[in-house]
Amino acid sequence: PNYGMLHYLTNGHHVVCDRYYISSYAYHVPHVSLPWVIEANSIAASLLKADITFYIDISVETSLKRIANNRNSFDLYENKERIELVRSNYYNAIEASKDSENIVIIDGEKSMDIVFEEIVGYVSGLIST
Repeated sequence: PNYGMLHYLTNGHHVVCDRYYISSYAYHVPHVSLPWVIEANSIAASLLKADITFYIDISVETSLKRIANNRNSFDLYENKERIELVRSNYYNAIEASKDSENIVIIDGEKSMDIVFEEIVGYVSGLIST
């Protein structure tokens, strides 16, 4: 069977996901207003709010370099203008959500080991074994 996050959480599991409703705020705003997207996602936000959300921030230049180093081609939305827009939208979404969400911005320009250790530092206080 295919279970959703709520099923796993109510059965004592921890859930980690790479996108949730705050991503919608960043990716859909070019098409509709941020307040509209927040309202459209309000049911998800009210039913299942993340304990913590990490935004791992990198520059547009680093993003483009990483894409180029890891793939043979860019997709339709992987261009400088679109990445700049989405990054800006994330910061707008974080600002709009700062009073109701636990959002931590991580410097993704640091090494993977350092980024990992920073995240573990935040998460270890939330997860009890």
